[in-house]
Amino acid sequence: MNFILPFRICQETAGERMKIADIVQGAGSIEELWDQIQAGVCLLDRNFTLVWMNRMAAELLNLTDGEGVGTACHRLLCRRSEVCEDCPVPSLTGSEVATRSYTLEDTDGGQRLLRVRLRRWKELVVWTINDVTREVTLLKKIDLSRKEAEAKGILAERRMQKSAERTDSL
Repeated sequence: MNFILPFRICQETAGERMKIADIVQGAGSIEELWDQIQAGVCLLDRNFTLVWMNRMAAELLNLTDGEGVGTACHRLLCRRSEVCEDCPVPSLTGSEVATRSYTLEDTDGGQRLLRVRLRRWKELVVWTINDVTREVTLLKKIDLSRKEAEAKGILAERRMQKSAERTDSL
């Protein structure tokens, strides 16, 4: 009986995989599937050139669809003409993941904070880009609130000490 349950699960999983494969094939193209992902995905070649990106990557980098393809990554993220000194791309191996943070000017004049994870895949480097602006802003607000609470606590403690000193002197 213990052997039947895992076998049944494997059959159900295989059936689900076939259903998923049918859905993907019915979508028309793998591009449509990539554009549903809520993270930016880019592919770079060995020359640091962007060779493909999904719609979310274009949005995060303030580009129109396909606009950045053929552009060097250091021009897109760092606005530099040369490869960055600390670029992790040349030294990435196998399953190693490098993470970098970048600040880009947003279209409305604000700043967009991006976290980029880089990993080798075959002859390419895969970027996964996430907008962390909201999370960083919330962390800053939390930190500010904590500091304000600490300051208020210190002030209240000093008032209590002064009050106790006055009471002792009477």
